[in-house]
Amino acid sequence: MLNKPTTKFGRIVGYNGNLFYLTLCGFAMGMTAASTALMIGCSVAHVQTAQELSPLVFVPQILFSGAFVPVALIPKGLQYLQYICALKYAINLCVIVEFEDLPAGRQFLQDTQDINPDDRWLYVGILCAIFVVFRSIAMISLRNRARFVI
Repeated sequence: MLNKPTTKFGRIVGYNGNLFYLTLCGFAMGMTAASTALMIGCSVAHVQTAQELSPLVFVPQILFSGAFVPVALIPKGLQYLQYICALKYAINLCVIVEFEDLPAGRQFLQDTQDINPDDRWLYVGILCAIFVVFRSIAMISLRNRARFVI
């Protein structure tokens, strides 16, 4: 028998994890995606260029997150790109929240998804670092651009 969900909404939808933590994971994912988009937008001169570069940044995150294609099936030379994709860390956190308390959930996470539940704070830290670094790059880009405005 599965563990009971922790919120009323979780019972309706069938979530096993804490809905508050799942919402925080979604918020973190949204903030890092916004930081990535802000960095792209501040680094280029025209809106058209930013729109053209956005799919080049966001689509590979779907590939390297491990949600659709296991990372082990990605060529070894490209597997390192998973470490700079914020989506991977947000999905890892969501999967930990949802499956860790289930019977055999930790084993499922480690064997099939290659996610270590003990690294949850590492994933949170990396998401925070991506947020801060990308926002800082955006700020530096805007500051450099403002120097040339007369």
